Amino acid sequence: MNLRNTTAAGFILALLAFAATLSAAPARVRVEIAASAWSLRPFTTPIEDESEKVIEREILRFLRPVLEYITLPPIRENLELGSSGACGSATLWIPLLSNRLEAGARVAYARFKVPFVLTVEQTYEVLDYDLVKVRGAADGRVLFDTLMFGLLGRWTFLRAGRLSWSLTAGATALPFEGDVEGRYELSASTPIGSVSKSGSDRITIEALRRDHEDIPSVLLAPWISTACEVRLAGRLGLVLEAGLSQGSFLSAGLSIGL
Repeated sequence: MNLRNTTAAGFILALLAFAATLSAAPARVRVEIAASAWSLRPFTTPIEDESEKVIEREILRFLRPVLEYITLPPIRENLELGSSGACGSATLWIPLLSNRLEAGARVAYARFKVPFVLTVEQTYEVLDYDLVKVRGAADGRVLFDTLMFGLLGRWTFLRAGRLSWSLTAGATALPFEGDVEGRYELSASTPIGSVSKSGSDRITIEALRRDHEDIPSVLLAPWISTACEVRLAGRLGLVLEAGLSQGSFLSAGLSIGL
């Protein structure tokens, strides 16, 4: 047997011995790796509220050359939001005094998309005596490409053979970063004439925040979920989870005991 074969055989034996040790000793911590699908529905979320604010600020910025003599910003008449997104996450679970209670820390890479359609129709006073009719429409999307962090607690209330069922509660923090892009059209009619502007635009939320301090840098939200885990072999398990935090989500992943 040459040196290469001897080394390979020794490496395989070491892996087998390590796996046997893992199977025999109780796991001190668990790591979960999961992927999830996300939506704003069915409840109003911080992301939805702040997306509306960002969209309004972006439209005002786009329309500023037309509205510079109007005393009030346009009032939103109708704003329709959609939502879709995906996350990849990793969670570290540490058992507490009871084998049914665990504390966890989660980090996730999140990519969310919030499409919008907006229409505006409003009358304003100019210099206290003139009237102007403003009509506008916009469609586009807010795109988030960011990280999400969570501090969680989990209670496993059911164990039956290879199956366990748990409830999780905690809080998450989402850095409010991304882009707003859309197509906009505006017309303003007055007794002495009319003006209009149309086109496409894209700006980062960070750039909008520099002009509007009411746009937050971090969104905080509670977390509540329920999960079912099926132990596959040794310390490996399959985890299915559904819950609410920064929206609603469904996820699937693997858990590994270390």
